[in-house]
Amino acid sequence: MKKILFALTVVAACFLISCSGGGGGMSKKAKKNIDAVHAITKMFETKDFSKLGDYVAADGIDHAGEGGDIKGLENVKAALEKWANTMKDNHTEFKQELANDDWSMVRAIQTSTATADGMGMKAGETKSVDVIEVCAYDKDGKITEHWSFINVTDMMKDMMKMMPQQPMVDTTKHN
Repeated sequence: MKKILFALTVVAACFLISCSGGGGGMSKKAKKNIDAVHAITKMFETKDFSKLGDYVAADGIDHAGEGGDIKGLENVKAALEKWANTMKDNHTEFKQELANDDWSMVRAIQTSTATADGMGMKAGETKSVDVIEVCAYDKDGKITEHWSFINVTDMMKDMMKMMPQQPMVDTTKHN
């Protein structure tokens, strides 16, 4: 946990340094990178992923897939559509945004309501998650890689909900 926090702090510091150097604000390319994150986020709200290829490279990789890495635009698109269709009332509130010409990192609160039981939620349950989204971009400004880091406290609460209650076992007795 400390290693992840340290790594995120280093990445954030690099972004802050690169964004504050020289020109007084984000470059056009850095702004375009943040705009890409906003556009994809809007797709979750509208459930229309038809323009995902405008923002994600054909060989893009989503490292935040439910079962591991998702490789390729069409596979990423199918996974996002599947996830979005298990939720309704998707909304994202951006808290911090950092970018340079090659990377973007946003911290946001993502809120949605489950339409069916799954992922630790019951149908009709609304949940808000504090998340950090990190994206790498190619020379054409398309996302080549994406990582998502969820607040560990939220994740642990969800895991505890999913686990059945286990009886206490007396480990002091030997048979």
